[in-house]
Amino acid sequence: MRSNYLFTSESVSEGHPDKVADQISDSIVDLFLSKDPEARIACETLTTTQLVVLAGEIRCKGVFENDQWAEGAEAEIERTVRETVKKIGYEQSGFHWETFRFENNLHAQSAHIAQGVDASGNKDEGAGDQGIMFGFACDETPDLMPATLDYSHKILAKMAADRHSGAAPFLEPDAKSQVTLRFENGKPVAATAIVVSTQHAAGYDNGDKEGSLDPGRQAKDGQSAAVLSLGSLRHQAAPANEKLRALYVERDAIERRIESLKLLKSGMDPAKYSQELEKLATDLALKTREIKAAEGGK
Repeated sequence: MRSNYLFTSESVSEGHPDKVADQISDSIVDLFLSKDPEARIACETLTTTQLVVLAGEIRCKGVFENDQWAEGAEAEIERTVRETVKKIGYEQSGFHWETFRFENNLHAQSAHIAQGVDASGNKDEGAGDQGIMFGFACDETPDLMPATLDYSHKILAKMAADRHSGAAPFLEPDAKSQVTLRFENGKPVAATAIVVSTQHAAGYDNGDKEGSLDPGRQAKDGQSAAVLSLGSLRHQAAPANEKLRALYVERDAIERRIESLKLLKSGMDPAKYSQELEKLATDLALKTREIKAAEGGK
């Protein structure tokens, strides 16, 4: 097995359609179990423009019996779905928690499936669905998750926190992140690529509104929100001088390497981290001096 390689993981935000559907289905399962701890719920959710559809099979005492809904049950289901979408933050013309069309197509659990999943006598209790799942813990991060996946999750968690707190009002719910790390001897040592795509408010994809975020705005936890820029790394006119342009690119690359190194700090040997950070800081200082010299002579 190779010990030196690149590895990439992707994460999607709470506003990604797949996650929206997952959260709605989870909220329905929680609702039914709160009514009947022995409830059986197989709930599938479809989401698209201004539409949420529930489908699947259920059995829940006091809520759905003899193919009949209890009084107020359907209204509570719809209210639960809308509250879930509201919590995610969808208030767009194409998908708004208050105005989307809702269909509830849940129906009684099949008698054949019920026969298979209910225990009776000495018969083993079965399962309605079968699958093979696998996973493992690792020591690449304090969360015991693979580093690429952990960092991808954390990027989106930070974006969601800043969106909900109002620190980044231009962000909207749907987003993806992708992190590629370089591994040496089986250990992550550097980030070679970090890609984030996100929905955003109108007007932030051009001109002087390119994802500007006031670093003085505070998130709910009291911590300053990270500065986030969408589009270019720097809001400045591109230099006409080709040499100067190349120097800017080289400086940006060093700065990205520093940020990548900081992301990996928790999993690195402290001495190695300090050594690499010091070298990059020196490289950055030298490159900055080169740029100043080139700007003076352009």
